[in-house]
Amino acid sequence: MTLHGDGPESILQYMLDVATQQLVLQCCRNRQRFPDNHVIFDQGDYGDVMYFIVSGTVYLHHDMVLVATLSVGDIFGELAFFDTSCRDASATCTSDVEVATINRQEFEILCKHTFDFSFAIMTAMGTRLKSMNERL
Repeated sequence: MTLHGDGPESILQYMLDVATQQLVLQCCRNRQRFPDNHVIFDQGDYGDVMYFIVSGTVYLHHDMVLVATLSVGDIFGELAFFDTSCRDASATCTSDVEVATINRQEFEILCKHTFDFSFAIMTAMGTRLKSMNERL
C-alpha cells in the first residue's frame, strides 16, 4: 500500500513551488543519510525535529500497520515536533534516504518567510491524522 503520488502524503511536493522547496533546503542545512531498512525513529521515541525527504522513500508504521509511504518532498515527524512528545509511529527507510531535519528555529524562519510552507504543513498534518485514524 502506498499513499505517495495521488495520496495525501505527497502534499508538500504539490503545494510548494520550486522556490519554496529550495528555501526549505537552504534553511535546513542539517542533513542526515540513512541506509535501506534503517529505522529513523521508533514509535515512542522523543521527537523535537521534523524531517523533509531529500531523496529516497520512508514507511511510516504504527504497531506494524502501514500508515504511509513517503518520498522526495514529503515531511514526517511533525506531530511530535509540535507537541514535543513521543512519536506516534515508527519511520523506516525503504531505500537509501537523505533527509533535511527541521528544528523549531528553522521552522519559525520558514513560516515567517512563506505562507505556502505553513499551510502545507498544516494540511499534511490534518490529512495524515485522518488517514492514520482510518487505518487504526
